[in-house]
Amino acid sequence: MPRERRVLEIGFGDGLRLFKISSRSRMKKLQFLGVDKEVPAPARGQLYSNLRLEQDDAVDFVSKQPPDSHYHVYSLFTLKYIPLKRRPSFFHHLRRILEPG
Repeated sequence: MPRERRVLEIGFGDGLRLFKISSRSRMKKLQFLGVDKEVPAPARGQLYSNLRLEQDDAVDFVSKQPPDSHYHVYSLFTLKYIPLKRRPSFFHHLRRILEPG
């Protein structure tokens, strides 16, 4: 059985882009996960059947993902919030959880 296709966006800001994309009918088959350091309390958790928002540090989030985690698409708009000394760890764990291809 094929795995569900999951999209990870780190640093989604106000979330408007992520909300719009996940609500489009052709995107309903994908599971979206947004991770940001600052998420307003009402927006945390499951918003749509295919969209969930989590409040977490990007490096901590990717390092906590279990080995069988898999994301097909990844989006990061800026690295400025990931300290230079933590970037190697961030990219190491990100490579680990991304589906090849």
